Amino acid sequence: MLAAKKDGRRARTTLLSWRNSEQGDTHMEKSKTLAVDIGGTGIKAALLDENGQMIGKRSRVPTPPKPVAPEVLTATIDEAVSALGGFDRASVGFPGAVREGRVLTAPNLGTEVLAGFDLQNELSKRWGKPVRVMNDADVQGFGAIKGKGVEFVLTLGTGAGTSLFYNGKILPHLELAHHPIKGDMTYDEYVGRAALEKIGKKKWNKRVERIIGVLRTVVNFDHLYIGGGNSKAVKFELPADVSLVSNMDGLLGGIALWRSEAPARRSSNGARGGAPKEARPTSRRGRAAKAMPQPKVAKAATPRQPRRRSPATAAAAAGGESSGDGHGRTLVASQPGTAPAFSVPFGACDCHVHVFGAAAEFPFAARRGYTPLPASADELLKLQRGLHLSRVVIVQPSVYGSDNACTLDGMRRLGDRARGVAVIDENTDREALDRMHRAGVRGIRINLETAGETDPDTARRNLIAALERVAPLGWHVQIYTRLSVIDRLAEDLSQAQAPIVIDHFGGAQAAAGTEQPGFSTLLSLVRDGNAYVKVSAAYRSSEKPPAYDDVAPLARALIEANPDRIVWGTDWPHPHAAEPGKGLKQPAPFYDIDDGLALNQLAEWAPDVAIRRKILVDNPARLYGFPPL
Repeated sequence: MLAAKKDGRRARTTLLSWRNSEQGDTHMEKSKTLAVDIGGTGIKAALLDENGQMIGKRSRVPTPPKPVAPEVLTATIDEAVSALGGFDRASVGFPGAVREGRVLTAPNLGTEVLAGFDLQNELSKRWGKPVRVMNDADVQGFGAIKGKGVEFVLTLGTGAGTSLFYNGKILPHLELAHHPIKGDMTYDEYVGRAALEKIGKKKWNKRVERIIGVLRTVVNFDHLYIGGGNSKAVKFELPADVSLVSNMDGLLGGIALWRSEAPARRSSNGARGGAPKEARPTSRRGRAAKAMPQPKVAKAATPRQPRRRSPATAAAAAGGESSGDGHGRTLVASQPGTAPAFSVPFGACDCHVHVFGAAAEFPFAARRGYTPLPASADELLKLQRGLHLSRVVIVQPSVYGSDNACTLDGMRRLGDRARGVAVIDENTDREALDRMHRAGVRGIRINLETAGETDPDTARRNLIAALERVAPLGWHVQIYTRLSVIDRLAEDLSQAQAPIVIDHFGGAQAAAGTEQPGFSTLLSLVRDGNAYVKVSAAYRSSEKPPAYDDVAPLARALIEANPDRIVWGTDWPHPHAAEPGKGLKQPAPFYDIDDGLALNQLAEWAPDVAIRRKILVDNPARLYGFPPL
C-alpha cells in the first residue's frame, strides 16, 4: 500500500499564486511565461499565467535519442512549444549542469555534443524573448519548496537530480547524481530508470529508502521532496519530513526563475536572460526569506587575496571535485583569485594557454586522453585582464589532434594580442602552413608526454620531420616531454636549425631537486642558447598547492642559466587526463589553479625587474614575432 504523502496540484498552484501576490512583482503582472522541462524521455512545455497557474494543457514530445546535437535539441523544443501560443518570456529546466545558461554536462542527452552549448542565448535568439535556463532539478525545486529551512529536492527519472535550498534561496548546484553512492555506482546508476527496470520495484524502493537515509545524514534537511517521473514508483511509507511532489513542479517552478529584481545578462539579440540572481520565494509570513551567505565571485580587474582553502573545499566551491593528487578540480575554467603583487610590465605575455570549444562546433579527435569542458576566448581575455597581461600564446591541445580550428578561432577572437602554436601531420600541406602563418601561428608542438611516448628514437624522428617543415617559415618547434628524453636528444636539440622550446620545466619534478637526472642537460641547453624553457604549469612539477612554491629552485636555476631563454605561462585552463575508469564521454574537470599566485611566484624566482621584463616581454616578442611596443 502506498502510504506516501503527495502535495496536490491545486495546493501547489495556490501556493505559487499566494507567493506572487505577496511579493508584488510588477514584472509578473499579466505576463505569460513559457515553462519547458527537458527530460530524458520527453520534453514538456506549458504556459503559466502571472500567478504560476497553467494556461490550457501542456504539450509533450519525445526526447530524441542520445546523443542529442544542439540543433536537434532546439528543434525538438520548438516542436513542443509550437502549439501553445504566444508568451512573454521562457524558463527552461535542463537535465545537467548549467552555468549562466551554458551547458556544462548533459549525461542523459550527450555531454560530448552539448558541452559548451549556450542553450539560453540560442533559444532567446530563436524566439526573440528573454529566456532563463537552469538545471531541471533546481527548477522543480522552486515549484516544490515551501521556503522554510533547509529543503532538499530529489528527482527520480532517467537519472537522479538534486537541488538544495535554504529559506527559499537556491544554493550553488552540485551534480550529486554523479557521485558514488555504493562502490563505483553513482546515484544515477543506483536509482535511475535503468536500475528500476533491471532490478524491479521492490529492490529499487529499498535503494531509494537508503538514499533518503544518506541524504538525511549528509544534508540534515528539514524537508525532502521527491519528484520526477519515477517518483510514482515509490511504494514505501515515507517519514514525516519526506513527501512526494507532482512531476508538474518541473513546469510550475519555472515562474520562480523570474522572481528577480536584479537585471540578468543580456543575450545577443538584446533580450535579457541568465540565471536569476535573486530567485527567492517569500516565507509563509510574507517577508523575504533570509538567505544563507553565499560566496562572491571576484571581478577579474580586482582579484581577491588568496584564500587558504583545502583542495577539496576549493573544488566544492567551484562545483568540481578533489583528487588524491592534492589538486582541486573545477567544472568551470578558473579565474585568478589573487591580484598581481608586482607591477606587470606593458606587453607581458602568457606563453602557454589553451582554448576549448563546444564539441558540436569543434569535434574532438577520436584518439585522445580526455574530454575537456569548454574554456572560451572570452574567459581567456578575462584571465588576461585579471593578471594585467597584454599578450597570449594559444597552444594547440592534444584533444584536437592536427585540427587547429579551435585554436585559430580563439586567436581570431583575441586579435593582435594573440599568437599560436599548432599541431601538424603528414596531411598538412604548405598552403595550410601559410594560412596559419598569416593567422599568427609561429610554431608547432610535438606532444610526446600526453601520448605517453618516451622512446628517444621516435622522438628524434618526430623532431627531424618537424624541423624540416618549419624552418622555411621561421617558426620554432615546441616539445612537451620529460627529462630522460631531453637528455637523449641533447645533441639533436643543440644542432637544430630552428628555435627549440621546451614545455613546463622540461618535466622536472620539484621533489627531486636540481640534481635530478637530466636537469643538468636541460640547464646546458638553456645556458648555450640552444633551447627556450617555459617556466609554466608549476602544478605539473609539484604537489604542494596552492602556490607550488617548491619549484622555486628549479625556476631559479633555469633563469640563472640564461634569462634570455626563459618564458612564462599559466597553462590555463589547466586540463588533465581523464581519471582511470571514467572514459571519454564524461568530461574531465580542470585543475583549480590560482593563476594570480602563479604569476606572483615569478617575482620570487626573478626579483630583478629587468630580468622579469625579459621573461614576460622581450623573449616572447622575439620568439612569437609580436610587433615592437
